[in-house]
Amino acid sequence: MTTQLIGFYIRQFYNISDASLQYLAAQFEEVKYPPKHIYLNEGEPCKKGGIIHKGLVRNFFKRNGRECTSWFDAEGSFAVSSHSFFTQSTYSESIEFLEETIIFEITYEKLEKAKALFADIDVLLEQILLFGFYNVEERTRNLMAYTAVERYDLFFKTHPELINRIPVKHLASFLGVTPETLSRIRANNY
Repeated sequence: MTTQLIGFYIRQFYNISDASLQYLAAQFEEVKYPPKHIYLNEGEPCKKGGIIHKGLVRNFFKRNGRECTSWFDAEGSFAVSSHSFFTQSTYSESIEFLEETIIFEITYEKLEKAKALFADIDVLLEQILLFGFYNVEERTRNLMAYTAVERYDLFFKTHPELINRIPVKHLASFLGVTPETLSRIRANNY
């Protein structure tokens, strides 16, 4: 069953061969984490990452004593600090599980071995990274081009399933507004 689930998640990005999928799926371990668990602390190298099967994850960094949420990921996405994971260096980002989260987890070493054995796994990772790059590019444009209300509307339209799962303070930070401003936006528009 785990192989089928992992295949379902990763083949959305690239259709790797059955042999590659069998090998890669065997490298993952199913792990459950409690809510508010810090998966990665800022300044530590990201040695493992995973496919989110159930749960909600946020990436954040600290600036001037406050937490700034940079990203949310939920089912079917990834719990990882891409920069730190693929460079195996430290990065100024933390990862927190906002809900009880079940992930299919893999270490950097196991993934590197899989890439060395199967060329299509390397192509899969390139596709996943490109998808992430496009999302970051879109987020950057949205932060620069849209008002706070427009950013909230866009998030609401593209991720309606997350709106009630994300604490207001984290969503406000992600949208670049204060919690009070977000409350006013919600009261006036929804």
